[in-house]
Amino acid sequence: MGRAQFFAPNVNVNAKASPKNVVDQAPRNKVAAIDLDGTLVVWNCTGYPSALSHYELWNTTVPAKLRQLYDEQGYQLLVVSNQAAIQRAHTGKKAQLVQHVINWIAQLIDRPLYAVISTQSSKKPGSFHKPSPKLWQVVQKHLSSPAVPWNLEQSFFVGDSVNTPEDPQGGVDAKFAHAVGIAFYTPTEFFGAPSDRERRQQQRRFATQGVPPPVAALSARSSLVGAYWKGPILLLLCGVQGSGKSTFCEQLLQRSSSSPPWVHLSQDTIATGGKPGKREQVEAAARHALQQGKCVVVDRMHLTVAQRHLFVHLLEEEQQRIPVHVLVLNPPKSVIAKRVRERTNHPGKVQGDDGVRKALQSLEQFVLPTYSAEPGITLISSASTPAMASRFADWYAKKTSLMATTDYIALSENLELPMVSLGTMNVGKRIAKETIALAISQGIRAIDTAPSYKNVDEVGEALASQADQKRKVLVIAKIPKSVVRPEQVRDSLNTTLQSLQCSCVDLLLLHWPCDVMVAGTLSGVWKEMEACYKDGLCRGLGVCNFNVAALSQLLAQCSIPPVIHQMERHPLCAQGDVVDFCARHGIHVQAHTPLGQGKDVLMKNEVVLAVAQETKQSPAAVLVQWNVQQGVSVVPKSQSQAHMQDLLQERKVLLPTQMERLDALDCGKRMVAPPFMYGTAAFCWHERHPGR
Repeated sequence: MGRAQFFAPNVNVNAKASPKNVVDQAPRNKVAAIDLDGTLVVWNCTGYPSALSHYELWNTTVPAKLRQLYDEQGYQLLVVSNQAAIQRAHTGKKAQLVQHVINWIAQLIDRPLYAVISTQSSKKPGSFHKPSPKLWQVVQKHLSSPAVPWNLEQSFFVGDSVNTPEDPQGGVDAKFAHAVGIAFYTPTEFFGAPSDRERRQQQRRFATQGVPPPVAALSARSSLVGAYWKGPILLLLCGVQGSGKSTFCEQLLQRSSSSPPWVHLSQDTIATGGKPGKREQVEAAARHALQQGKCVVVDRMHLTVAQRHLFVHLLEEEQQRIPVHVLVLNPPKSVIAKRVRERTNHPGKVQGDDGVRKALQSLEQFVLPTYSAEPGITLISSASTPAMASRFADWYAKKTSLMATTDYIALSENLELPMVSLGTMNVGKRIAKETIALAISQGIRAIDTAPSYKNVDEVGEALASQADQKRKVLVIAKIPKSVVRPEQVRDSLNTTLQSLQCSCVDLLLLHWPCDVMVAGTLSGVWKEMEACYKDGLCRGLGVCNFNVAALSQLLAQCSIPPVIHQMERHPLCAQGDVVDFCARHGIHVQAHTPLGQGKDVLMKNEVVLAVAQETKQSPAAVLVQWNVQQGVSVVPKSQSQAHMQDLLQERKVLLPTQMERLDALDCGKRMVAPPFMYGTAAFCWHERHPGR
C-alpha cells in the first residue's frame, strides 16, 4: 500500500506503491485531482485536528467513487493540498498526521494514490500554494509521463474553496482549476450532499425540532402574528455575528407602538467608560425593566442552552412568570460572511476576514433552541431573510394593519406570493379557462394547479390568453403523488410546463408525502426537484400536506429547504403544531381549503356567523381574514365574480377577541381526508381515518 514520503522542502510528493490486488498499469492520460481537508475528509472535532480520529471521510461514497475512477474510467488518483502548518517541520507532528490521513485513504480505496502537498504559505516568496499553477507544474514533473501527456479536457479538480462570501480561503481551489485549465467540482457536486457529518448534525437537529410544541406556544404564536399579545415579554435574539440582530432591534424600536414599551439591551448599549458592558449588567437591567412591566429584547448571540438559561430563568427567584420568546436569526452563511466582511467600526472588532472566521466558528457552536430541552421558553421562531426578520419586527411592534391588509408576502429575495391565490381543484375543464380569465380580471395574481386536478391544459390556455396582463400571474405547480422515483420528476415537470405553455413555474410543490416515504425515495425525489430549481425550471420549492414528522425528515436530508408548505387550514383545523414548526424553520404556510369546501359545519358555524355580522362582511371574508391576519396566505376555490370580489375586497381587521373566539373552534376536523394519509407511518395525520 502507498506510504507518504515527504522529500522536498516546499512541495512534497507522496510516492506510491501498488496495492497487492492491483497490477500496475501503463501511465494514465487523465487525472482526478482532489483536495484533502473539507473535500476528501472533514474534521469531526472542535478546533484543529491533532489525531487521525479527528478526521472522517466526506461521506461513505468516497472509497467506491475513487475506485470507480481508477478501475472503470482510467483516472490517475491524486491528492493536491495546501498545508502551510507544516512548512517548518516536514517531519513534525502535523506532517506525520497529514501522512497518516493520506495513507488511511489509500488503504480504504486499495488503489494507487499520489499526494502533492504545498507546505509553504502563500505569503512566502516562491510559494507553490494553490491557486498558483506552479503546483500543477510540480505535479506534472513528478507524476506525468512524457510518452503519455495528460488530457486536460478530461482531467478535473475537486475542492471546497469556491470563492463564496463565507470562504476564508478566497476560492483558491476554483481559481487553481481555472489556472490549470481543468474542470472544477465542489465535494457536494462530486460526492453528493451533504457530507455525512453535516447529515448527522441535521438529523440530530431535526430529531429534537419535531417534538410537538406546548399548548402555550400555539396560543402565543396566534396572538403574536394576530397582534393581540399582551406584555410584558422577554424576547431573546439568537444568532451569530452578522445575523441581523442589531438591525432587528432598530426596526422594532422604530416601529413599536405597543404598550408596554420595548427596552433594548445589549452589552454594547450598556457599556460604561467606552468599554462593552458585562452580561451580569444586562441581566440586572432586564430584570428591572420586566419588574416595571416593560417588554425587553436582549441582543446577544445566545448560542447554547446554558447561555439562554441565564435569561430564561431571570425572574425565577421572584416567582414571576414572564413569557420568554426566542427569535433565531439564521440567514445563509454567505449572507453572514458578506455582512461581517464589509462592516467597519464594529464595537467588538468582528469585521473583515478575521471577523468572518469568528462568525463561522460561532455558527459551528450554535445549538438551536427546542421546547423539549428548554421548557422555560414560551415561543420559538426563526427568520432567515431580511423580509422575514422585518415581519417579526412588525409583529412584536404590534403593527396589526401591516399583516392584516398586506397583499403579498416575500418567500425569498426575488419571489413574492400574493396572499390570495386561486385554487383550481374540482374546476371542470369546460369552465376552467373562463374561470381563470375572470379571476385575473378581478385581480387574482396567483393560480394553483396540479396534474391530479385534470385541468392543467385548460389552465395553460387561460394563462396564455391573459399574457398581456400588466402584472405577471404567479403559477404554483405540483409533483404528483404517483412520482416516486427521482428520474420521474423532470418528466412530470416538463409535461406540466408544456401544458402550462411556459418554461418555468414560480413554485414547484411535492403534492403528498406518503408514496415517496413508503418507497424510501423522499430524499432522491427532492434532490431532483432541487436540480430542476438550479436549472431554472422553477423559482422556489415547497411541499403539501406534510405533518411535522415528514417535514423533519425532509429538512434533515435536503440541501435546498422548502420555502412554502401548502396544507388545509381553517378555524376547525388550525394545525398549530405544523404552523409552529414552519415558523421555526422559515417555511411560509399557505392554507388550502380555507373555506372548508363551503360546508355548513364551517360556513354556518355560529361563531363565524357572529363575527361576520359584527364586522359587516361575509363568512368567507372572515375565514380568509383569520388566516391572513396570522400571516398565512390562502388558496380558496371560486367560480363566480361575486365570490372573487368577496375574497379580494378590502379586508377588515378582526379584533383580538374575535380572533380568540375563532381560534377556540379548533377541533382538528379536516374536509380533505384521503384514506392513504391515515395509519401508523411517520407521514400519517392520525392512526384512524375519521370517516364521513
